[in-house]
Amino acid sequence: MSDGTVTGKLRINLPGWRIITHPARTGYPTLVGCARACRQDGIRQIQTMMRRTTLLGGIATLLATGSVRGFLKKERAALPRGGSIILPSSHKAVLAGEFNHEADIPALIAYRKYRSTLAGSWECDGMIATGHAGQFASLEMFAQKVRGALTTSWSYADLKPGWFGGTRSSFPLEKLDGPHGPELQRELVVHVAGFWDVYDKPARMFAMHHRARGLMIAVWILDSHGGLKKARQMAGDIAGSYLA
Repeated sequence: MSDGTVTGKLRINLPGWRIITHPARTGYPTLVGCARACRQDGIRQIQTMMRRTTLLGGIATLLATGSVRGFLKKERAALPRGGSIILPSSHKAVLAGEFNHEADIPALIAYRKYRSTLAGSWECDGMIATGHAGQFASLEMFAQKVRGALTTSWSYADLKPGWFGGTRSSFPLEKLDGPHGPELQRELVVHVAGFWDVYDKPARMFAMHHRARGLMIAVWILDSHGGLKKARQMAGDIAGSYLA
């Protein structure tokens, strides 16, 4: 057999190698030996190239899925009255001195995609509030206090659609006993002004009193970003990251 083997319209030329095909198996060309001598250096080069390709492919997959976030250094955010937590990478904390900092709210506020709108108001795609439980009489008082930091659309999100010009009716607030302490849940609908139309986005409010950590955490989140399940997970991760 010659050094060049034709398989269909594909001609493969590898100097020093003989190539045969296995039609009964795959029909693809397979390296089976050397024409003159077994080239160990060629084998090593191929093996090295395959290992590098596999390694680079694995790294690219991890980066694409965000699986390496846990290995990267995460910045901590300081809480009012002491201590610090790690916030989700999707949220940015409001620091003292910034224009949207609420000095009268004894909690750390963090927004998701905080931005200015064409109407001149400020909006966001979600909010997280974290504070020391000792600063509030109850979880309900905490949720009521920190909601003062909500942007315009979110501050009206607990009202059922159709309240414009009609009787105001709010979604019910559910009180539950969670694994770490009391919890609050509420269905929301965020009224959003788009480029062509105005539409509603389903969302959730979730609040918890993590007694073991001494924290109260409230999350306002769109259903498209994970809803109640994601809110509970974020609150648990924040509580677990707390350092006094």
